[in-house]
Amino acid sequence: ADPEFNDPSVRDQFGLNGGNTTTLDLSVKDGALVHSISGGVNPGWDSALSPTIKDLSTNIFQAGNWYILKYDVKAEKARQMTVRIGLETTEAALWIENFLGASNQPFMVTTEWTTCYVLFYIHADKSVAMESSNVKCELKIGTFNWSSEEQDNVVSFDNMQFYLITNEDRAPKISYDETLPTTFAVGDEVDLGLYASAYDAEDAQAVLVSIEGNLDLTQAGTYEIKFVAEDSKGHKAELVKSFVVLAEKDTVAPVITIKAEAPVELEKGSDVPFASALELVESVVDNIDGELEIAKLAVDLGGFNIKIAGTYTITFTIKDSSGNEGSATHVIEVVNSKQARQAGELVINVLAIENPQMTNVSVDQGAEGEAVFSVTDIGGWASFAEIKVAPFDVSLLDPAETYIVKVVAKADMPRTVRFVLGALLGVDPWYDYYEGGDQTFLLSDEFKEYRFEIKADKANLGNGIGFEFQFGNTGGENLTTDNKIYVKEFSIHKVAAEVQLEDITPTAETNVEYGSLEMVEGVAVVTVTDLGQWASYCKIKQSLGDGLVYEGNYKLVIEAKADAPRRVGARLGIALYADPWYDNFIDTEYLSLTTEFQKFEIEFSFNKENRDGGPTLEFQMGMIDWNESVENKIYIKSIILYEVTASSGQGGEEEPETNAKIALITGNKTSGSIFDKVTSDGKEFTVEMANMPDS
Repeated sequence: ADPEFNDPSVRDQFGLNGGNTTTLDLSVKDGALVHSISGGVNPGWDSALSPTIKDLSTNIFQAGNWYILKYDVKAEKARQMTVRIGLETTEAALWIENFLGASNQPFMVTTEWTTCYVLFYIHADKSVAMESSNVKCELKIGTFNWSSEEQDNVVSFDNMQFYLITNEDRAPKISYDETLPTTFAVGDEVDLGLYASAYDAEDAQAVLVSIEGNLDLTQAGTYEIKFVAEDSKGHKAELVKSFVVLAEKDTVAPVITIKAEAPVELEKGSDVPFASALELVESVVDNIDGELEIAKLAVDLGGFNIKIAGTYTITFTIKDSSGNEGSATHVIEVVNSKQARQAGELVINVLAIENPQMTNVSVDQGAEGEAVFSVTDIGGWASFAEIKVAPFDVSLLDPAETYIVKVVAKADMPRTVRFVLGALLGVDPWYDYYEGGDQTFLLSDEFKEYRFEIKADKANLGNGIGFEFQFGNTGGENLTTDNKIYVKEFSIHKVAAEVQLEDITPTAETNVEYGSLEMVEGVAVVTVTDLGQWASYCKIKQSLGDGLVYEGNYKLVIEAKADAPRRVGARLGIALYADPWYDNFIDTEYLSLTTEFQKFEIEFSFNKENRDGGPTLEFQMGMIDWNESVENKIYIKSIILYEVTASSGQGGEEEPETNAKIALITGNKTSGSIFDKVTSDGKEFTVEMANMPDS
């Protein structure tokens, strides 16, 4: 609006990217846009703390055209800068879908005014991944080479404007707001002036839109309205739209139906079986408008990421022509069937470490004794906010051994966090990660246990080993400073030992309810004769034997496949002689069989009173997803029951003296821990108190 920056209010057209905490100012001074940073801190990355031009879109720019961004620039200290322009898109697609010619176009900024030109081509109206028409323009003056010129510098801009390259004067472009209702009831009121706007590229300004036709809201019927825009050269653009007036108001929302075969469980890291979430939708039907276009659905992916295990809710919404909004959700569980084994002897209790390095994170104690982490600045990368212990005692982890990292945590709102562990390098990339030592995982809003296997397979290069728990920009949704993270347990263990107890693989004598079984080359082949209307209608029941010990930990490993992909259920518990028929050890696990043999591991504790039919596995092959077929045979190669036993130091033996779990919290508030001594018999803690601070 003011390319020469004579009006201070033009500052409102510019935003600022985040970055390292420093003193920052962006303002209009003496006819220039002035950007200054101080405090001796580098911004952190190329676009950090950089100006962005706001409120740009393809309603102003027109796809299929070339444009020039022209501006003058100077700096107090000569430095590098780049310009990036493109369509707004997702993080996975690197935030901006670049325009040709504007993909980080480099310039050298000197201490004298220099005119810069960015010639770029707009290839589409909307971005592919996000389908956004917003145009992002970044004037990148962040960190490129960590030099002193990128600290405590002042960069000024002037005479900034976009130009359309053309050899003809064309009619204005009318933009119509498809989100507004076009169906009304007798007696309603409507402002048609809100429905259309126009912009003329050659005039470089908005154009008045006039309205022709009459929308009679006192009489039911269909009406055509013409929107007309005319530029300074007399070129006109017209757009005709139909509006409907009903005798009675429509209050019924459209109905969105999800496909029956839409996946509900996917393996972490597998190929996603749909190119767009819209492929999950069967139909959208409205009582007045009839069948609506699926392509017009608004989709919230809920942070869906096939690389991170977790529960994702995909939400679809759409409005009918009366403005009634309908919605539907589909939940997909991204699972890690290769989940870590159970934890044995405790090696490191991370929450008990005194005074770790904390960056942009504060910590407090929760109502249940958990550590509550508050992020003060998300930043632009995962480790921007973190808990770090580096180096720590190398002797705690034996070379080439496998360990279990165990985290029990939640967040106020679902968000990702990251854990890294490995040998310290001393230079970028800072870590030589152990196998399995770089894990990003999705916290839910309820406490959940996360376990990862790591192997200490990297040599100590003289800098020791270290680990970080990162709460910065780890990717996904709800990455805000008001989203607290709660951690009940964060520990590293040796792997618990496993002892085979029972082989309960079905045999030729095994009974199949509503099915038959035959043995083929040692494999139990099950033919379902009646699917019924629930999962357990067709099933096999196998006793888990008499070797289970109360409060013992166990693992059932099932190796199976099917002629065609389908799910089966595995229910574990005490078989009862009356409804509800089982006292479950855990909720029923649903296993996604494929056409290749896979091993499925189910861990559980024998935590119920042993009575009635005793501990039992119910292998369910009935109706689960309503797409099963009796022609789809199921092949069971083996079902093995293991006892999972802890190594030394567990299972009731006395624990060594240790710091309290919340020493990390108090250690940051006082000169030392308020706990003098903590011992445990495996069930209760005995705490001897030192001097109690007033806080």
